[in-house]
Amino acid sequence: MQTATPQAAPEFSRLGLRAYSQSQKVELICGSSTYLATLIAISNYGARLKAPGLRLGLALGEPAQFNLVVPEKGLQAGRIPCRITWVEENEVEVSFALRLDITMGEMQSVVDC
Repeated sequence: MQTATPQAAPEFSRLGLRAYSQSQKVELICGSSTYLATLIAISNYGARLKAPGLRLGLALGEPAQFNLVVPEKGLQAGRIPCRITWVEENEVEVSFALRLDITMGEMQSVVDC
């Protein structure tokens, strides 16, 4: 008789847990351009932003920096490296270079400020 091997629980952030915002302003820095945007949603792996004119001049795969500040986690303005992964109608998604080490509860409290 074969016994089942216990499987590790999946990481919750990989299942799509996100913190949502309606008014949190952030900057997205691409090359020499800085865009002021409204954060729509953020996970440990990326973020979705909305801003008029954001689509202009952005290319898929382009490196960028995302400026959400989370001081208690050591994240300072302009210190989250990312890449542009999706652009459409005043919205853009970025993928972070490294997984953010923060729970979605902690992130939600940051974006609710």
